[in-house]
Amino acid sequence: MANAYKEAEPLKPDHPLAQEGLRNGHEIGLDYLEHDEAGVAFEHLIYMLIEPPLIISNHCFQLIVSAGKALGFNPEVWHHVQHEI
Repeated sequence: MANAYKEAEPLKPDHPLAQEGLRNGHEIGLDYLEHDEAGVAFEHLIYMLIEPPLIISNHCFQLIVSAGKALGFNPEVWHHVQHEI
């Protein structure tokens, strides 16, 4: 996410990254975790990946799949995350 912001600077108001909850998404996710809301943190992570959209490595995608399964999410939740193959 940090790299995506660096590449997009200066950020125009209509840019996909110009949304609430993306630039400081890591802080939001950590706050959810600190309040024992791992599922909500996971959903926010998925939002942060799908909304811009970002392409992640296959390794990162596999970590997301593992976390999603451990949290009991339906695979449909991470199905639209773009990743390298």
